[in-house]
Amino acid sequence: NKSAGTAATLYLSWGGTMPRESARILWTADDGYDEWATWLQPTAALYGIPWALGFDRFYAGSANFMAETQIRAMAADTSGLFEMYPHAFNNQGVTDIGAAAYLANDDATWAWLQSLGVRNARNYHPWVKGQHDDTAVSGMAARGVPLARTVIGYTTLGRTYTPALGETQRALSRLRMPIGLSLEAG
Repeated sequence: NKSAGTAATLYLSWGGTMPRESARILWTADDGYDEWATWLQPTAALYGIPWALGFDRFYAGSANFMAETQIRAMAADTSGLFEMYPHAFNNQGVTDIGAAAYLANDDATWAWLQSLGVRNARNYHPWVKGQHDDTAVSGMAARGVPLARTVIGYTTLGRTYTPALGETQRALSRLRMPIGLSLEAG
């Protein structure tokens, strides 16, 4: 950053146009609701829309949530549209219980999903309530997770999530990617 008229030396090692990547959208949902089996799965298959689904094993089999038999059936789907990931346990985030307990819950939920037939790689994580810290981020990286989604400016009922510029820049770690839009109730 030089003022106009000030001498400067500039070293240029390359000049050109970088190849353009195609846009990517990650469709993701959390917790394991039973309507994933009755509505989301057939609709996604109809339109060929892939989903990254985060399961909370605490809720499995309870009212309004998928039973283990439904999770097994979705894990056996051969369309390649559904990848399943842990979404910790009992909606407890990093701030709620600490990074060590959070990561232990996440590991246990990952093992549970694998016991139900989930075979995709562990390449995504939806942070519970968007909560994370440097220890949790490092823990996910150590587990080989390259991408995690957080929430910023959390609101409900279909309003958009509005990430602040500074938080978006901080998301460069790919383990703190802010969500763009929430399609919630209705």
